[in-house]
Amino acid sequence: MIMMMMMMMMMMMMMMMMMMMMMIMMMMMMMMMMMMMMMMMMMMMMMMMMMTTTTTTTTTTTTTTTTTMTMMMMMMMMMMMMMMMMMMMMIDDDDDDDDDDDDDDDDDDDDDDDHHHHHK
Repeated sequence: MIMMMMMMMMMMMMMMMMMMMMMIMMMMMMMMMMMMMMMMMMMMMMMMMMMTTTTTTTTTTTTTTTTTMTMMMMMMMMMMMMMMMMMMMMIDDDDDDDDDDDDDDDDDDDDDDDHHHHHK
């Protein structure tokens, strides 16, 4: 009974932690899903390329391995670039929007007030 209670408590704690993580990492999960989809597409393309190369020209294992390595490197580079672009876009959008709005509002208000007062 005590063991069962302990297990239940642990399960509850784990569930709570998971819920918190899900709430916090929703955007990250979405990004990961997108990345996984991209990876799957790239893998399919690579497989097709490999099949074509192997079927058309009977190349040696060394060439195939080198090609696969190059393809993998290209994939990694593309993925990194995509990640960087997405992150930059997200951060830039948020920062720019917030800062621009705040600054514009403040500056405009102040300037307008000052000008009006001066003119009057």
